[in-house]
Parts: sequence; structure tokens; C-alpha cells
Amino acid sequence: GAMLLGFDGGATGAIHTALRAGSKTYVALVRGDWDWNHADTLTCDEPVTTDGVEKGARTVFTKLASTEGRGDQRDAGSDGYEPACTLLLADPKTGRTHQIRKHLFSLGHPVLGDSQHGDTRVNRYWRQTHGLDRLALHCLALDLPEWEGAEGCDTEESDSGNRVVCVAPLLEDFSAVLRKLGPLWDEALEKEPRLAENFYDYRGGSFGSGTCT
Repeated sequence: GAMLLGFDGGATGAIHTALRAGSKTYVALVRGDWDWNHADTLTCDEPVTTDGVEKGARTVFTKLASTEGRGDQRDAGSDGYEPACTLLLADPKTGRTHQIRKHLFSLGHPVLGDSQHGDTRVNRYWRQTHGLDRLALHCLALDLPEWEGAEGCDTEESDSGNRVVCVAPLLEDFSAVLRKLGPLWDEALEKEPRLAENFYDYRGGSFGSGTCT
């Protein structure tokens, strides 16, 4: 997903400050139909435990699209089984370790492909049936206040001053799975067009096909 690198102490400190003041947007494909027990937008304030210490944490989740699935959703081996799933945007307001994954697990919607905080049987189904052999979580964008030394970055004007917005297109192994979900992908794309962004090589000035080297 989206990353910023600082190559000296001053740059790293400035980026850390901007990250604390900015926002991060993640995309997560999760188990189950979000509509069944949650509003389209939900704020989770469940504390997160890291290294035995419980700390406050907050994540705002926004539903993009979901499917109802088929068959007995409690039994991944049942006849005609097709698991329900939901594509979400996640905006973490704090930065705890595995915060998004832990929050979604606590809400009953673990991230697909999550071997540590997920559902082993459902993960196996998605791996064998849809080729999802990875964690279905991706940092789509960083939206940060411009910092000293960021003059070479693309910026956008806002009421609060210039912003540095970094968008990381979905990798092919994730986007291919989403595109196969048809209506879910189409609905999500209407709400978040950046899901269809392609890679752009600033060195050569050419658009990529969704993969990078």
C-alpha cells in the first residue's frame, strides 16, 4: 500500500508529524454481510492490547458494498456454500499494532486472508475458490498536510492549506479477486473511484498495467 520514506532524520521527523496530523485510508475485504448488524458508517473504539498493554484505539469504517452469500453461512463445507463478504474503507484515528484487523475481528467481520485474527475455514475457501492467497487489506491513500521539504511532492489545495495526497493502486492479486465479484466491485467503484487507479511510473512517464517492479 501507500508508503512514505524519509532518508534522513529531519525528513523522517517531519513525515511522522504529518502522519499524525493526516489521514490514512485502507481497503479491507471482510467476512460476512456488514448490513446484517452494522450501519454503513461505524466507529469502533474497542481498546487494543499490544505486548500485554491495553491502549485506546479508534477506527472509522465505511461500507462500500457487500454480498449476502448462499448456503449455511455457519458452515463453510455446506452444499451450495458461497460466503457473504463486504468491502470496507477503514480510517484509523490511532496507530496501534494490527488495529484495523483486531477491530474487525471484534466486530465479527475479520479480514479475509488474516491467519492471525481471521477465520481459517473461510480463508481456505477464498484461497481455493477465488485465489486469494494474501491478506485482503491495502493502504489505498495517505492525505497529509504539506511539510517542510515536501516541495517535490504533488499537492492539492484545501481550506486548511496544501495537502500531500499519495494513492497506491491495488495490486493485481487483490484487484483481480474484487473484479470477479461483479456487482460488489461495480458498486464499490461508484463510491470510491480510486480503486481503479493504475500505477504510474514517474521516471518514464507511462501508465502501468496494475503491477510494478
